[in-house]
Amino acid sequence: MPKSRKSLKTPRNNAFKNQKGLCYYCKLPMWQNNLSDFASKYKISIRSADAFQCTGEHLISHSEGGTSRQNNIVAACKFCNQQRHRRKKVL
Repeated sequence: MPKSRKSLKTPRNNAFKNQKGLCYYCKLPMWQNNLSDFASKYKISIRSADAFQCTGEHLISHSEGGTSRQNNIVAACKFCNQQRHRRKKVL
């Protein structure tokens, strides 16, 4: 059975607050709880606003020995998080 990972909910929420709701990578505002309010506030479509959902991101991945402790977790928008994982690593 695979080893279970600790939830990122608390460290992600803490990072969101510490970063003042801004993405660690692109520095744009993110949302956590209300997609439609966020879309309305920034006058963008629901589809566009979805990309700015707050996610928890490991600075050092589990596969590289990283943990789910607060000092290894940042808040990143869904778009940046997905783009970061799609990039090929430099050899």
